[in-house]
Amino acid sequence: MEWERLLTHLGTALLGALVTLGGAVMAAWRKHRESELMAGQSLRDELREELRETREELRRVREELEQMKSERLVLKRALDTRDETIRRLQVEVAMLQEGQRRLEVRSDLEEL
Repeated sequence: MEWERLLTHLGTALLGALVTLGGAVMAAWRKHRESELMAGQSLRDELREELRETREELRRVREELEQMKSERLVLKRALDTRDETIRRLQVEVAMLQEGQRRLEVRSDLEEL
């Protein structure tokens, strides 16, 4: 009977030790999982911030590109206007030179 009681106590102690060990393992596993979860959340937060910054930079670059396109269009129109003015002035110069040449010829003929 003494052996039975001793074995019962030993079994109870062994069972208690196993439960305690299982609880410790479960607590350690839970702590590890919480740590992984926190690391994952931290990484997610960093990636979200990086994405937000990238979107903001993309928006800024797009706005700058549109501004440059607008400026380019204004400059192109100004150049087109200037080119037209140059062509018109070239025609006027040619007409004036022709008129001057005729006057010179007439003046030369009148001198004779």
